[in-house]
Amino acid sequence: MTMTPRGEITAMQPSNDSAKAFLTALDNNAEGDTAARAAVEQMLRRPLLALPEKPVTANDTWSISSERPTAAGPLKIDTKYTLTSLSEQDGKPLANIGISATFTSTPGSQLTIKSPTHRGQIQFSIDQGRLLEVTQQQTLTTERPYRDTTIIVTLDSHQTTTMVTR
Repeated sequence: MTMTPRGEITAMQPSNDSAKAFLTALDNNAEGDTAARAAVEQMLRRPLLALPEKPVTANDTWSISSERPTAAGPLKIDTKYTLTSLSEQDGKPLANIGISATFTSTPGSQLTIKSPTHRGQIQFSIDQGRLLEVTQQQTLTTERPYRDTTIIVTLDSHQTTTMVTR
């Protein structure tokens, strides 16, 4: 992956045969569904952390906003980061960063957002300038009309991403 200094992913290439085969299968599926590959690429391009534009100290915050297309229309995500503390791991400085996000429907969307919760914790190696681990919990309930009924979907997820160097 190629990233900007803030951690936004601008390009990516598969790093092993399994990833190459997966992307090839998306390109060659029987339906010719180019949306499938676009959805995977969008998922992979979402930054786990957007670094602040200027130096921060404990309890400082910064944020980013983004839009995500969904089947029921676009969704706006406002993500807030907080430098919660500085610590050490194996004698190396770490930044501990809290994360929270809000979700809203954008104009033209058929999706109504109910009770969104998104929070997490990030460990960032200051010396190495990279993520070590991101833990996120999310609960999101949405509603959208379909014919004469309302479809209610609740997504409850917990994700831990650990980054290692090769």
